[in-house]
Amino acid sequence: MKFNGSYEYLYFGTFLANCLACFIMGFFLNGPFFDTFPPAVKFAVFTGFLGSLSTFSTFVAEVHSSALAREWFAMAINFNCQLVFSRRP
Repeated sequence: MKFNGSYEYLYFGTFLANCLACFIMGFFLNGPFFDTFPPAVKFAVFTGFLGSLSTFSTFVAEVHSSALAREWFAMAINFNCQLVFSRRP
């Protein structure tokens, strides 16, 4: 499946991956079984799996390329949607 390019001003694939990674991290941090895992497993899940799932570097590159192309509206939509929906409430 290809999500990027589906919408003119939003890189939906990057947006979806970042939101999913934030949701999984919030689920594990607030879940009742968080303390049952050893620190090495928590470190591997958070930095390994979720770090590779969340595509922060791609997000920065997409915002930067929009700025270089002077697509200010696309940059603002992409940047704000990522920040609003990928944060922990």
